[in-house]
Amino acid sequence: MKIEKDFYKNLINQTADAIVAIDKNNTIVFINRSAEILFGHNLKNISGKNLNILIPDRFHKKHNTDIKKFLTTGQDAQYMGDRKSFIVGRHADGHEIKLGANIVRVHNGNGYVYAAILRDVSWRIELLDDLSEQARLDPLTGQLNRRSFLEIAANECERANRHGTNLACLFLDIDRFKALN
Repeated sequence: MKIEKDFYKNLINQTADAIVAIDKNNTIVFINRSAEILFGHNLKNISGKNLNILIPDRFHKKHNTDIKKFLTTGQDAQYMGDRKSFIVGRHADGHEIKLGANIVRVHNGNGYVYAAILRDVSWRIELLDDLSEQARLDPLTGQLNRRSFLEIAANECERANRHGTNLACLFLDIDRFKALN
């Protein structure tokens, strides 16, 4: 049994994903090495503290509501977010981290422990934002391009139809713009 326990402990501490476990009172009971690195806290200093220490203040209320909701569902696992969304964590130095997360419920013999398996997706979100920006803007002028115009026009037409209002569009022709271009 000791060998098996050491095996699982080593497995959890060697995984690249951060793992943060809390009890039903949102008290941190465990973080693995990857979580220590990701959040800049070590297990000894963070164990017994409220999970909110790892979450920016503006998200405390919503996060607490989401946790309560998860606790009442009886689900054993839930994926948080999708390829374009994320949750936000807070590093010990205060900077924010965009995270992908899976939440799991595990019985430890004394009751349930809730663990978040987290990965830093900041780079992916920033890349998606950059690509979206490049798709919307003309590289020379930095102005919205035709694709953006058509998207905005479609949205405005929908809104005008929905509210029963008129819509107008003004086009300008700039003389000798090709020479500038």
